[in-house]
Amino acid sequence: MYQVLLFDADNTLFDFDACERQAMQETFARHDIVLTEEMKRCYHAINQDLWDRYEHGEVSRETVVYARFEALFARFSISQDAVGFEHAYQAALARGHQLMEGAVELLDDLQGRYRLFLVSNGVVDTQYQRLRDAGLTKYFERIFLSEEVGWRKPQKAFFEPVLHAARPCVREELLLIGDSPSSDIAGANAVGIDCIWMNPHGRTLPTGLHVSGEIRTLHELHAILER
Repeated sequence: MYQVLLFDADNTLFDFDACERQAMQETFARHDIVLTEEMKRCYHAINQDLWDRYEHGEVSRETVVYARFEALFARFSISQDAVGFEHAYQAALARGHQLMEGAVELLDDLQGRYRLFLVSNGVVDTQYQRLRDAGLTKYFERIFLSEEVGWRKPQKAFFEPVLHAARPCVREELLLIGDSPSSDIAGANAVGIDCIWMNPHGRTLPTGLHVSGEIRTLHELHAILER
């Protein structure tokens, strides 16, 4: 029986897509730049590539956040301070704390029945502000952010302090809930803990990864936990 639940943050508890859309629109408008659909698609491709490389240890987190708008502006010949723009974007993103449907109700129900941890690769200042503003901090016994841990999901070293904090519970009593195959699912597989894939868009799980269950909404997690 599970005793400790490890929740990812973005696109698991937070509706990161909604937060990102709001932050992008606000920041581009403040800098008098027209944000086109083509620019959005290009940004998402650049950003995803950088985060994938970060998860594989090829680039630093600083490279991810400071290179993405630089690359975007170069692609569209926009004369803008990419570093200053990133700071403004992060501030706007931190103010966005839209939640996935049922997140608060789920955490209310689980609190006291399970030990709840948060495990995220997100930017520290942004994540803490969003957790506070959304009223979620109170639910978690421990919060593990890669920037503070010094390692990132899916690296085994990221999970070492998590497993230590979960004692006396053993790995078989831990369950990770996350949306990213490359960080959440791969990380759980690497350290031998069960995982639930938050997969609202019905994607196909990459070959070689294994999950204990799959959900489209947070409401479906109850049935899995009650098995």
